[in-house]
Amino acid sequence: MKPLAGYKIVEVGSVVLGPYASLILADMGADVVKVEPLQGDILRQAGIGKSQGMSAVFMGCNRGKKSLALNLKSEDGLAILHKLIADSDVFMHNMRAEAAQRMGLGYAELSKANPRLVYCGMYGFGAAGPYAQRPAYDDIIQAMSGIVQTRRRGDDSDPQYVPTVIADKTTALFAAIAIVSALLARGQAGKGQEVEVGMFESMVHFVSVEHMAGLTYAPPIGPAGYARVLAPDRRPYRTRDGGYLAVMPYNDADWDALFQAGGSDLIRSDARFVDMGSRASNADLLYAETAALMLKLPREEWIKVLKANDIPWAPLLSLDELQSDEHLNHIGFWHRVEHPTEGSIVVPSSPMRFGGPSSELTAAHIAPLLGEHTLEILQALGYDGDQQTELIRRSVVGVSQREKSQ
Repeated sequence: MKPLAGYKIVEVGSVVLGPYASLILADMGADVVKVEPLQGDILRQAGIGKSQGMSAVFMGCNRGKKSLALNLKSEDGLAILHKLIADSDVFMHNMRAEAAQRMGLGYAELSKANPRLVYCGMYGFGAAGPYAQRPAYDDIIQAMSGIVQTRRRGDDSDPQYVPTVIADKTTALFAAIAIVSALLARGQAGKGQEVEVGMFESMVHFVSVEHMAGLTYAPPIGPAGYARVLAPDRRPYRTRDGGYLAVMPYNDADWDALFQAGGSDLIRSDARFVDMGSRASNADLLYAETAALMLKLPREEWIKVLKANDIPWAPLLSLDELQSDEHLNHIGFWHRVEHPTEGSIVVPSSPMRFGGPSSELTAAHIAPLLGEHTLEILQALGYDGDQQTELIRRSVVGVSQREKSQ
C-alpha cells in the first residue's frame, strides 16, 4: 500500500505549481480532488495537445486526480467547496493569500469546521512580506532568485532562463514535503496546521546551497558563487570527430587516467591540479585544459578510455531519446495507457518506489476530463439528483460530456 492511501486532498491550483505538488501526493496514493473553474485550469490550453482542454503538459501535471468543475464566484459553489474541505485531510492552493481570505478560504475559517485540516498555501512570495501582493510566475522567480545570473557565461553574455519551469516544480517539491510533514505532526498532536511555501523563498533556498560560498561568512570572505559549477568550460566536451560527451572525473585517479589517455601529464606535473583542493581553486583553468584535451581523441575512443578507468561519463540524450533509453525501459519507467479522449498516451512512473518496484500504472493514473467527477463528488457530499441538475442549470458546477452521457 502506498503511504498516503486513504488521505483526502483538495487542490485549488492552476498552471504547474499547485497541480505538480498534488501530483506528487497522488503518486504517493492520496485521493486528490482537483477543483477547477467551469472553463478549466488554464494549463489545459497550454502547449501541444490533441483535444480541446487536454494539453500534454496539463496531463503531465494532473494524472491520478478527480476533477470537480466549480464556480467559486457563486455562494453555492463556495458552499460545496467548504463542505468538501470539511471532510478532507488537506486543502492546498496557489492563490494569493489575500484572495483566499476574501473568498472565505483562509486557514482560520476552514479550521473551525475541520480542526484536523492541514492547510497549505503556495505563494509567489511569503504572505507576510512586502512582496506578498506581487504577481509571480516561473520566469519572475527565476530572475529574482539569482539562478538566471548564474547562467551568464562571461560579463558580456546575455542572462538566460533555465529551460524548464524550475521555480514552480522546486516549490512544489517543498510543498509536498511540508504537507507530508504536517500530516505526520497531526498524527502525533491530533491537530492540523497552516503551512506556507513561497516560490521566491524556495528558490533562494535552493540556489544558495552551493552558491552562498564566501557570503556564508560574516563578514564575507569571498564572493558568492560555487566556482566549479560556474566555470565557463564546465559543459559537455567536444571530441575530435565533433561528438560530445559529459565527463566528470572526480578523484585523483580519475583525473590522472583521463589526462594520461590524452597524452598529457598535466595532472601530475602542475601544482595547480595535483589534488582536489588545488583543482577546486583552479576550476576555470582545469575545465579549459580538459576541453582542449577532449579534442585529441574521437568520441568512441574516449568512451573506451572512460569505461576502462570507471570515470563517470554520459552521452547527451535528447528529449526524443528518453523513451528508448535502456535503463528506463528495463525498470518499466514508461507506460502506455489508454485515455478515453486522447487514445494511447505515454506516461512516466513516479521516481518514488515504496516496498520494491512499483506496479504498472493503470487507467486510474491518467488526467481527468474537466468536470469528469463532479457528479460523483456531489453525490458523496449528499446532493441528490434534482439538486445536482439544478446546480448544473445555474452554472454552479460543470460536468464533462462523458458525465452528461452517463
